Amino acid sequence: MTQPIQELRSEFERDLAALRSMADYTSVRDKWLARENGIISGEMKRIRELPKEERPTFGQAMNELRGLVEGALQEEFEKLRRAELEAEMARRRVDVSRPGYPFAPGSEHPIKKLQAEIEETFVSMGFRVFDLPEVERDYYNFEA
Repeated sequence: MTQPIQELRSEFERDLAALRSMADYTSVRDKWLARENGIISGEMKRIRELPKEERPTFGQAMNELRGLVEGALQEEFEKLRRAELEAEMARRRVDVSRPGYPFAPGSEHPIKKLQAEIEETFVSMGFRVFDLPEVERDYYNFEA
């Protein structure tokens, strides 16, 4: 009775060693642990065909195999997920020594643009434009 279970265990170990990606992980998980047509579920359905004396040992051995499969697949899932995260982080790494991107020049404020047009109009009519402070002392405005 233990010979078929040992063969299943060695087959699972071969499948586990062949895992390279999350897609491989999913296919192996479904192959072994699927409820309807997984290998372990299919073997557990055979328990009805066995004599009553062999059922407890077979059931116990299959439950141990299921625990082994679930534990090994969980460990492998963590390894694959960690490897994918590290690959993603390496892909998104920012080179801080690289020169920055040039900024877009932007545009002039509409009020400043209007002020320039008005000044240009007055200059064309003969006026001069002075850039003076907006607030002046009383002496310069009235007494000087």
